[in-house]
Amino acid sequence: MTVIEILMTRLDVGSAAVRQAAMLLSDEERMRAASFSRPRDCRRFIVARAELRRQLGARLNVSAQEIEFARGPHGKPCLAGRNTHALHFSVSHSDDVAALAFATGGEIGVDIEVLRPVPDAETIAAQLCSPEEWRAYASLTEHQKLRGFLDWWTRSEAVVKAHGGGLGHPLDTSGVAWTVRTFDPGPGLVGAVAFATGCETGAETRVTHG
Repeated sequence: MTVIEILMTRLDVGSAAVRQAAMLLSDEERMRAASFSRPRDCRRFIVARAELRRQLGARLNVSAQEIEFARGPHGKPCLAGRNTHALHFSVSHSDDVAALAFATGGEIGVDIEVLRPVPDAETIAAQLCSPEEWRAYASLTEHQKLRGFLDWWTRSEAVVKAHGGGLGHPLDTSGVAWTVRTFDPGPGLVGAVAFATGCETGAETRVTHG
């Protein structure tokens, strides 16, 4: 049975924990962290990337520092070097919370969003929703529309992250279909995960909080 694992973790940690996390990163990742203009964003990137390395290392039975990353044909991060390509992963973060998703046998994408007003939701939905999605959104009450928009957004983003590319660009799926599931990331959050439909037979989604 395929298991879709999703780990929820907090990113705002103490200075000592950030320093320990930074020790696990590559030189390129440290340069990326230093490029953030806001110190808070730099710290959150370091913590999220280090936790991803820890989780991948635990699953591959290697140290976190041994994990090597590359990018697929659509720009999606993937494992490289001596690491196995059978394990797929995706990362999303919103404010100080990150979701790390893992699957074997096919690509995976995850997206989480804080449940808060989106000023341009109506305009975004009108431009990017399919006709069927727009009709469903337009039929919601004003009270329902915020959650409805974020449910649609996270599901769409999860597919984009599973495939690679960008929202609003046509996906060259090359015969790949996606199974999309919503999940509960925790209070005040909305989440969705997408994975290759070929992996779905008996697939179980497990959400844990680190």
